[in-house]
Amino acid sequence: MYSFSSTPRLLRSFASNPSFQLSRGLATLASQHTLSVLEAPSLSYAQHRDHVDHVSSQLERTGMLKISLGFPDNSSSYLKQLLISLHERHNHHLPISHSARQGWFWDVRPSKTMFQAGDHQARSETMKKFPWHTDCSFEDPLPRYFALQVLQHDRYGGGTLSVMNVEKLNELLSPDSKAALMSPEFRIEIPPEFIKDANRKHITGSILKSNGESTMIRFREDIVTPLTDRARLALQELREALMQHEVQAHTTVHLKSSDLPKGSIILMDNRRWLHSRNDIKDPERHLRRVRWDALFNLAWVCIHFSYCILMCMDFAQRHDCGSRFETSLFFLLTDSILASMSILLLAGSPRPLKFVAKMHPFYSDAKYPPDNEAIRVAREKASIENSRPNYLRRSLMKPLFNLLTFASQETSSLALKGAELKARPLLHKKDLLVNDVSVENTYRQNVYTSTTGGGSTLSRPLFFATDALENRRHRAYFGDFLNKTRLIERGDWVVTIHCGGSLYRSLDLTLETMENAGASVLAAGSYSKPAETVSLLKEFNANVLTGDGAQILAVVHYISTLKEDREKIKLNKIIYTSEALNAAQKAHIYDVLGPVKICSVLGSAEAGPYGVSTPELTPSEPDATYNDFIIDTRMTLIEILPLDYAEDKDIPVPDLLPEGETGVIAQTVLTRLRNPVVRYITGDVGSLHPLSDQALSQIPQSDLPYLRILRLHGRDRRFSFMWDGFDTRFDNLATLLSEEEYGVLQWQVILSKMEPSLEAFLEIRLLCKEDETCRQATLARLNTFMGIYPPNQHKFKVTFVKDLGGFELSKTGQKVIKFVDRSS
Repeated sequence: MYSFSSTPRLLRSFASNPSFQLSRGLATLASQHTLSVLEAPSLSYAQHRDHVDHVSSQLERTGMLKISLGFPDNSSSYLKQLLISLHERHNHHLPISHSARQGWFWDVRPSKTMFQAGDHQARSETMKKFPWHTDCSFEDPLPRYFALQVLQHDRYGGGTLSVMNVEKLNELLSPDSKAALMSPEFRIEIPPEFIKDANRKHITGSILKSNGESTMIRFREDIVTPLTDRARLALQELREALMQHEVQAHTTVHLKSSDLPKGSIILMDNRRWLHSRNDIKDPERHLRRVRWDALFNLAWVCIHFSYCILMCMDFAQRHDCGSRFETSLFFLLTDSILASMSILLLAGSPRPLKFVAKMHPFYSDAKYPPDNEAIRVAREKASIENSRPNYLRRSLMKPLFNLLTFASQETSSLALKGAELKARPLLHKKDLLVNDVSVENTYRQNVYTSTTGGGSTLSRPLFFATDALENRRHRAYFGDFLNKTRLIERGDWVVTIHCGGSLYRSLDLTLETMENAGASVLAAGSYSKPAETVSLLKEFNANVLTGDGAQILAVVHYISTLKEDREKIKLNKIIYTSEALNAAQKAHIYDVLGPVKICSVLGSAEAGPYGVSTPELTPSEPDATYNDFIIDTRMTLIEILPLDYAEDKDIPVPDLLPEGETGVIAQTVLTRLRNPVVRYITGDVGSLHPLSDQALSQIPQSDLPYLRILRLHGRDRRFSFMWDGFDTRFDNLATLLSEEEYGVLQWQVILSKMEPSLEAFLEIRLLCKEDETCRQATLARLNTFMGIYPPNQHKFKVTFVKDLGGFELSKTGQKVIKFVDRSS
C-alpha cells in the first residue's frame, strides 16, 4: 500500500549543504504514497540540530514523518524534547492542553472504567472504528500538527491508521460546495471530555480553509451540524467524496500495526491530512498523542545569507539558505531594513489588529483584553487571511530573489481598511481598565505604564497600559523615523530635561528613541535646575536641548540672564514636546540663541511618539496658530470628526471630515496589539494634509506614499487644558472639586503668560466655605492633582476669592467663565 524511504541517521549532507533536497519519492507523498522514516538512536537526537531541522523540513514539505526510536521511552521524553527544540529553532508553538484537566499528552488506549476526562469516555478510549476526521477539529484555531507515539502496538492486527491527502479530496468537490465549506456555516460541538471553558461548548466555523496555495480541513462528522441549506448539501457532497474509490485508491496511506511497531512515532500535518482508524483488536494497544501549532508560512525564500540576516535581525528567525520567514511577525523596524534594500514588505497588510480589536473590551463585550495565546491566534488568522505577502513593485527584487518568483501586487492599505475602521466604536479615556485589579485582567500584565490625562480623581493615576515588548519595538521604529526626517542625526549630543518618575515616562522615552536615532543623550531630567542644565550644555558641548515647552523656556530665560560664557553654549537645535510654543515664545528663543532649529515631537502615553516637526519638512508662517507634524500611516492612522462631536456613546459616530477640514482627532495605532488603540479620541483638534513640496525632495521615495501632515490646532477646550506638559481634563477637575470635604462652591481656571520668561502660569480661583481646614485640604489635593513640585511651583497659584466678583465673568450673562486662556 505504501513504501518506506529511509534516511541517513545524522543527515550530515543536509547539515553541510543548506540546499539539500529530499528525494523525489519523499517530495511526492500524495501521489506515490511514500513515507519518510527518520531514526533516533538516542534521546540526545531530540536536540541535534540536523535531526530537528530535518523533522521540521519534512513536516513542511510533505506533512508526514515516521520516527523510529532506538531506545525505550515510555515517558515520551524524546517527543517532549523534540517539540521544545522545534519551538526554539523553528518557531513551532509549544503543545496545547487537551482539556481543563489534561495537559500536553493524551493516552489513546481502550478503557471501560478509567477515563482521562473523569466522567466522559473519549472516542479514542474505545475499541470502535474511528472514521475520517481531523484531530482536535473543535479547536479554534485548529492545531497544525499532532504526533502519536506507539507505546504498545496492536498485536492482533487491528487499529490500522489510515491517512488521506486533503488536496486530492478537494479536487473532487464542486465549486459551490467548496465555497459553502469555506464559509462559517457549521456548528462544531466540543466533546465533553475536551471542554476547557464551561461556558464554551461549541464553535462556529468553516470546514475548509484555503491560503491560496493549499487547502486545509477541519472535519469530524459526528460533531458537525450544518447551519444552512447550502452547508447541508456541501457536507453531504464531502461525505460522498470521502467514499469514492479514486480517493481511497490514490490519496490514502494505510499504516498497519506492523508498520508502526512499539517505539515508533508518527508526526502529521493535521490540516493537510485526514486520518481514521479501524477496529482495535488488542485491549493493550496504547498510543500517546500530543498536539501543537506552528506559524503559517507564507513563503519559502532562498536568498543570500547576509540579506537574510538583515531581514531577520528584528526577530530571532532562522536565516540560513532555504529557511522561511513569517511576514505577520515583521514589525516596522524590519520593514525599514527591507525598505533600505528597496524591498518593502507592507507591515499593514498581514497585521492582526482588526482581529485583536474584535475581542478587546474597548471594542466588544469581552470583560478583559486577550491574553498572549489569543493574540497568537489573531496573528495566525491574519496571516492566513492575507496569505500572499505584498511587495512594492521594485526592480531590485529580481537579483535578490533570483531563486523564487513572487506574484507582484499593488500596495494595499493598512491593517484596518476604511470600512473596517469605521465599524469600530470610538474609545475614550474613561473606558480604560486600570482600576480593575483582578488577576484575570490581562490589561495589567507585563505592561509599559505611563500616566496621562494630567491626573485623576481616583487614588490610582490614569494610565494607558501598553505591552512592554510592543512598546520597545515601537520606540525602535520611531528612532529610525527621527533619523529619516533628520530631526536627529548621528553625532548629535542631546540634553533632555523631560520629566521622569511619579509614573511619568517622558524621560526614558526620549532617551531611548533619540539613542535609537543615533544621538548621544544626557539624562538631566526635570529636577535639573536651569543653571545645572546649562553647565551640562557647556561641559559636553551639547548641540541639542529637548524638553516640554515650559522647561525649554525656563532654560532659555536663564541663558538670557548670563553675562559670561554665553559663547560656550553651542546649541543649534531645540526639540520641544507637550505644550506648543507660540510665535512670541519662538521669537524669544531666536533672540537669545540665534538661528537655531526649533523642532517638535508629537506623542502621548496612549499612542507613544508618532509625529515630527522640523523647519525644513513642515515650514509655516511665523504667526501661525497651528503646528504641522509628519506622521507615518504605517504606524498610526488619523481620522477627523466634526468639531461638534460629543463624547456620548449613545450618539451615532458622525461621518469623517475630508482632507483639509479641521475637527476632533481619532487615532488608531498600528503598533499596539495586546491593548489596541483603535479610534481613540485624543482630545486634540486638527486636520490632515499632503506633504509640502519642500518635504517631497528630502524624504526617501520609498516612504513618501505613507507620510502625511497632521496639522495640530491644540487641545479641544471643551474637554481639557494643557499646562506644564500635562493635559488636565475639566471633568476630572470638576469631580475633584465637587467632593463635599473641600466645600468648593465655584471654581475657575486661568492660564496666563509670565514675563519675561514667557512660561505658562496657571491660577485656580476658588470660592469656598469659610473653613480653614477645608481650604488647606483643598490646597493639598490640588497640589497633588496638578503634580506641583519644586521646578514648577513658581508657575502655579491657588486663589481663594470672597465672592463672585473675584472671578472673570462673561460680559453678557455675568456668569463665571470656567476657563480663561491668556497664554497666547
